[in-house]
Amino acid sequence: MKQSIDPQVHKAELEQRKQDEITSTFKKAATDWFKVKSSKGLSEITLKGIWNSLELHIFPYIGNSSIFKIKAKDFTKVMEPLRTNGKLETIKKTLPTH
Repeated sequence: MKQSIDPQVHKAELEQRKQDEITSTFKKAATDWFKVKSSKGLSEITLKGIWNSLELHIFPYIGNSSIFKIKAKDFTKVMEPLRTNGKLETIKKTLPTH
């Protein structure tokens, strides 16, 4: 059974995917995550610490990277200096797993 695909619709979908890859940066995803985190009743000081850690240690390196293209090794590379310097609490703050 042959599927009929409208070439214009297909092209529009491909263009949308390409646009999503450009606009879906790590910083945008982190900002969305941070909004959710902010609604969890954490203190202003804790929230400010989380955001400052992201701005200082993460965004300069992968903030503008497409979330579709970031690999685990990219995070490891960014986090390694923090681990080496014993800043495990900073790592914990910046990971969206807690």
